[in-house]
Amino acid sequence: MKLIAMATLLMCSLAGAAELKIDAFYYLDGDSRTDKAAEICFSLTPAPQNPVFAQVTIDKGSNTEGWYNAFIGPRGKTCVVVSTWRGLGEVTIPQAKLSVSKSASSKK
Repeated sequence: MKLIAMATLLMCSLAGAAELKIDAFYYLDGDSRTDKAAEICFSLTPAPQNPVFAQVTIDKGSNTEGWYNAFIGPRGKTCVVVSTWRGLGEVTIPQAKLSVSKSASSKK
């Protein structure tokens, strides 16, 4: 029961005035598109007191779609290294029904 109460409290606190933002999404080898490694960094404000689950979807809707999982901690920011063919990234926090998308850039 405590777990359900904590989850409900977390959802209510995030749903209020929370903002999910992709701060950076760039190819690690900015000069060449032959390396598909990229880093996506995102933040949640206000920063959560307890870690919050975030799902990262890369190249959504394509046959190269990939999924990554991350947690946003008390600092409110995190980064994930991903592989992308199309340079499309989406971050979702399912509990709070927040979602944001961005295209990758060549430069940091």
